[in-house]
Amino acid sequence: MDHICQIAGDALHVGLGTDYDGGFGWPAIPLELNTIADLPKLAQPLTTHGYSPEEIEAIFSGNWQRLLEHNLPA
Repeated sequence: MDHICQIAGDALHVGLGTDYDGGFGWPAIPLELNTIADLPKLAQPLTTHGYSPEEIEAIFSGNWQRLLEHNLPA
């Protein structure tokens, strides 16, 4: 995620996908993430990389919410 944020220039264009079904194969998934319930564990590495709580919230849900509200009919 950090790599994509660096390419995009900020955390406002990155969204965490929750289609966590192992479709990419288990070697591509960090060992600490056994189920979708483990996704909050990603917040600490983002904090360590200097992301603010607001940026982490945006990555986890806010960016998707903004995208959907902007593009779906009311």
